[in-house]
Amino acid sequence: MCFPAVGYTTSGLCPGSGVLSLALPNGLRTTYEPVRPLVAEGEEVTAGQVVAVLTEGSHCPEPCLHWGLLSGEAYLNPLTLLARPTPRLLPGPGTDPGTVPTAAAGAR
Repeated sequence: MCFPAVGYTTSGLCPGSGVLSLALPNGLRTTYEPVRPLVAEGEEVTAGQVVAVLTEGSHCPEPCLHWGLLSGEAYLNPLTLLARPTPRLLPGPGTDPGTVPTAAAGAR
């Protein structure tokens, strides 16, 4: 598992639990489980650094990663850390994907 940011530090490994917690500079904390951490508590991590390896969990039939985001003890949606995708219109069925529709072509 590669860490996507720069200058973040580990805030606490839970020995034997398969959980890695990383403190963000903005005061938030991300958690990852079930993993085998590859970093020590207090170690600074950088963007792209491999910080953990996914391990088998106890309830998923296939490997799965549980990703959390906390502010203090309050859980937040970790998806808010990701860049929002840019919507893009695709050509409709039967249209040539090599052509760019114009406003005039659609007006009748």
